[in-house]
Amino acid sequence: MNKFILFLFLFIISKVLFAQQNLKGNISLEDSGTPNAVHVVLKNAENRDQILSFTQTNAEGKYQFDLSKILSNKQVSNIIIEVYKVNYIKQEKELNLKDTEQHIQVDFHLASLIQLEPIIITADKKPVRVKNDTVSYNAESYKDGTERVVEDLLRKLPGIDVDEQGRIKYKGKHIERVLLQGDDLFNYNYTIGTKNISVDIIDEVEAIENWSENPLLKKIENSKSVVLNLKLKKGLSDVSLFGYGGYGIKDRVDSGLNLLSVAQKNKNFSTLSYNNLGENRSPYAIYESGFSEQDYHFYKFRSDLLIHEMMGSNQLSTERNNSNEQWFASMNHIINVSKKFALRFNLNYVDDFYRKMDRDNTDYFLDGQPIQNNFEESISQKKPQIYQGDVLAKIKFNDRSLTEISTNFNASESVFSNQTLSNRSSSFNSILESKPELWVNELKHTYKINDTNALQFSAIYAKHEATQNNSIDIGLDIHSDEIFENGYTLQEIAQQKETFQFSSKFLSSDKNENKLEVEGVFNFNKESLHSNLLTDNSLISKNDMILKMMEFTLSVKKAYDFKRWKLIPALQAKNFMIENEDFLLNKTLDKNQFFLAPSLSLHYQLASRSKVFLNLNYNEVAPESRNLFNDWIMQSHRYFKQNQPNLAFRKTLMTTLGYTYYNLRKQEKFVVGLARYNNANNPSTQSYISENFVLNEQFNLSAKNKNYSAHVELEKYLHIFRSTFKLSGNYLFSEYNNVVNNSELRLNQSNQWKAELGLKTAFNFPINFSNNLKWNQINFSSNQDFTNSNSLISNNFKLIFKKDIWSANLGFDYYHNDIRSKQPIYFLDSEVKFRPKQKSWSFALISKNLLNMKYYESTNVTDYYIHQMRQSLNPRYILLKMDFRL
Repeated sequence: MNKFILFLFLFIISKVLFAQQNLKGNISLEDSGTPNAVHVVLKNAENRDQILSFTQTNAEGKYQFDLSKILSNKQVSNIIIEVYKVNYIKQEKELNLKDTEQHIQVDFHLASLIQLEPIIITADKKPVRVKNDTVSYNAESYKDGTERVVEDLLRKLPGIDVDEQGRIKYKGKHIERVLLQGDDLFNYNYTIGTKNISVDIIDEVEAIENWSENPLLKKIENSKSVVLNLKLKKGLSDVSLFGYGGYGIKDRVDSGLNLLSVAQKNKNFSTLSYNNLGENRSPYAIYESGFSEQDYHFYKFRSDLLIHEMMGSNQLSTERNNSNEQWFASMNHIINVSKKFALRFNLNYVDDFYRKMDRDNTDYFLDGQPIQNNFEESISQKKPQIYQGDVLAKIKFNDRSLTEISTNFNASESVFSNQTLSNRSSSFNSILESKPELWVNELKHTYKINDTNALQFSAIYAKHEATQNNSIDIGLDIHSDEIFENGYTLQEIAQQKETFQFSSKFLSSDKNENKLEVEGVFNFNKESLHSNLLTDNSLISKNDMILKMMEFTLSVKKAYDFKRWKLIPALQAKNFMIENEDFLLNKTLDKNQFFLAPSLSLHYQLASRSKVFLNLNYNEVAPESRNLFNDWIMQSHRYFKQNQPNLAFRKTLMTTLGYTYYNLRKQEKFVVGLARYNNANNPSTQSYISENFVLNEQFNLSAKNKNYSAHVELEKYLHIFRSTFKLSGNYLFSEYNNVVNNSELRLNQSNQWKAELGLKTAFNFPINFSNNLKWNQINFSSNQDFTNSNSLISNNFKLIFKKDIWSANLGFDYYHNDIRSKQPIYFLDSEVKFRPKQKSWSFALISKNLLNMKYYESTNVTDYYIHQMRQSLNPRYILLKMDFRL
């Protein structure tokens, strides 16, 4: 037994000794000086401020390190060996620990500073630099001459994605703010900066993770926020004026002025622009359905508008099919009055007018058998005006106390008119007037108890009011399913929502960076809805209701940091008291609901650039007023909606599992994710489809539905080809229930596949190209085994030329929707730019839709209809444009 123990001990010792990895070397000096006491430092290549080990050479110039401790740190894959001595030029070498042998020999020969003539060494900036939670992109490394504004540059940066509305993601996370020289100048409307600031003045773009908006909470709160910071080129004057002006055939105009002021106590960016090219320079979702970043932030304070304009397909970019006349003005200013008081205000104004022509054909089916057909041709016009003003005051009483007072006001007026020919017989006009207003006020105070503990208190008052009037110059009677040519129909809606919210929060962080957050929230909402539907002054339907909701929430969240493991369990205890009063029915629904909402987030850091994660989340969602009104509301001349009011809470359980790998320096990305989403008590719809109307009645269903999704993203730069390849794929499976006409309850399923393949070259000669191929397939099926499907293929090719003062690009886009029946469509665009060196101006000749395509046909499908749409396109134009800087 003793021999066995001795053998085991010797075996373990031998393994340890032989597994040990050593780094050693010899250092010599150019002037044959004594090579002793030369400093040798090992640094983390990913974070050069982190010193891993250090030593000095002996009298013979030898040094040695034991790397076993460094190798045990999985977050260190590359190290920098830095060697220096007084009066000698410092040297450094990078070493990949994964590719090295057991015994490593690295020698250095230091040149003398004394014998050198004075010289200036200029080195190109690295494309990507990483320091702690900040990644810095060198703007010049990613330009190819096609960029005009910051948003164009961001689309080229590895790890950053920008959608069609300008919303930004970094490593899959939504960007909350875009800073300018470290200051939050734009608040949530950051697209004002990214869509209007010239790319020529940007030196670097920084992506900052774990950003704390409140400086007192830095290193105390468990922040997951990500922001971008735009760093300007050195040498800019305190006040700079940038402008552009373009004019083309058929009176095409694109013009604007941008004022940038960067001083010690003041910072300002103001812009004024006009264009009729179909482009949206504002931060608001005017042409497409969707929300801006600010809309997402203030969503909980709004009532959902019950009538929406029919926006059509968003498969094409807005400048393809929107003929507009947009004025946009914005002023964003920060004043640092003193070290203790700062003021920021933002003023925005939009005035627009756009037109479009559509032709729609909808075939309705039930179990594969046709029900009804509806054909319409329409000419639509919309004139929106938006006014917004934000003010934020920050008062710093001392180093531990900060008070923030903010107010946000947003008002808009929109007139949407429509001339429609329905089923080639009925012709009518409709006008929808919408006037929503939102006012949000917040008082927030933060007190930093010490370096590891803080308290925060906030109070919010918000008020939202909206009126909508939809008038149609024909009579509509949904009860008799008749249309009266000489009649008149009017839908009136008035909504109001008031919110009072008070919260207090305690935050704490210990020496191991484990963080605790305890928060109590009281929230009270009062929401009212009044509506009248009139036909020839006869009342068809009416709603008069008030929804009151009181919510108490106590939440506890703890973030544990175990080096490579991160564990964040959280628990919310919620209590709701709800009362929904219908004055017309003289009926009141009330409900008290208490539940626990646990969540768990688990991350394991495999290496410095890769991790696996698991997220679990359970919640119950309170009923919304849009699903509680009892009588019919006209949403368009054809679509009407009512509800069967129910105060049941929708129950949700979400599970996500994934793996991420990002190496921004090498432009490598690999992301895999799986998600499962279970829900119960879902709002479902019973649709009654007739020749003239579609009546949708919403009801609550206790049945459980399942949803699954999977996605994969791969990006790799292959130096041998000087090209970056991108591949992504998504799959989504959904279940939902509905009733169509007099059918039984139907269980429906949708399966959607998406794939994208991209290629972009970076050759060392003037010509490069990029290509992006997309495929989208969706299938709908019901429990009667009827299947409806549609597919879309698009390809975007761009040829890029850049040499000295000339640059040019030629784009060819291909779209094919509904491959079985529709014909593909092609777009040919070009741009030639002349930019003299050492000049502050440039010229560009821009051409769009050179093939002069007239229409775009698209198809959308569901489980019971096929909707085919033909949209008019903006005609061909050529425009000469000048950019300048003063």
